[in-house]
Amino acid sequence: PTSSAWTPSAPPSTSITKPSRPLRLATLNCLKDDAHNKDLLLHDKRFSHIFEELKALDADIVGLNEVTRTFINQAMAEAWIREGYYLSAVVGSPSCEQLS
Repeated sequence: PTSSAWTPSAPPSTSITKPSRPLRLATLNCLKDDAHNKDLLLHDKRFSHIFEELKALDADIVGLNEVTRTFINQAMAEAWIREGYYLSAVVGSPSCEQLS
């Protein structure tokens, strides 16, 4: 059965393959989702648009700023993100406390 849960990836292959296209990078400030301003910031709608745009960009590496647990949980629910990307954070960093 196929699981929709986020799972650790297998170790990367040691073989070297020539890329089929130039490396694509994308960065985005996601705007920290503040519970006190939820109605003003429209988190669900904004996150949905962010995911649509990131999918359309088809970037090889995506760097996100001001990411919170709410955003990460919604990102991990996206099948295309689980299937095509690795998730990382700086564990122990004060700027990543909300992700632990």
